[in-house]
Amino acid sequence: MSKEPAGLIYFKISRLIRKSFAEELKSQFGDEISTVEGRALGFIRHNPGVSPKEMGEAFGFTKSTVSELVASLVNKGFVEALVKEDDRRGKHLFLTKKGEEIDAKVYAVLEAHDDKLFSDLTEEEWKTVNKIYEKIENRAKGENQ
Repeated sequence: MSKEPAGLIYFKISRLIRKSFAEELKSQFGDEISTVEGRALGFIRHNPGVSPKEMGEAFGFTKSTVSELVASLVNKGFVEALVKEDDRRGKHLFLTKKGEEIDAKVYAVLEAHDDKLFSDLTEEEWKTVNKIYEKIENRAKGENQ
């Protein structure tokens, strides 16, 4: 039996977690919010006033994808795209009250989902997971450890 490549295992785990969370979000909210929209709201919460360009760079999205995402969030009333007094070059994104409320609900679903998937991992297992992640992250950045 041949050993499965580590990258494939990581991809399968990542896809499994994302799919499971997307299903949980859909069961809670229907079509009110997608997982990408939920990620964007969390990003904006942590980076109020972020520009769409900065968000696109952080997510690795094209300009058109970010434009569609921002338009959807604005149309749903979750986000305001405003010109700041000190920077009139472009729009800056802020959560609305409705956006803050849905973001808090999405975050609660995320916490419950994570608890369901990971709560029985031991402290030693978490240390191992984190150590593996750090090694992969360092190598991906071109560092040796």
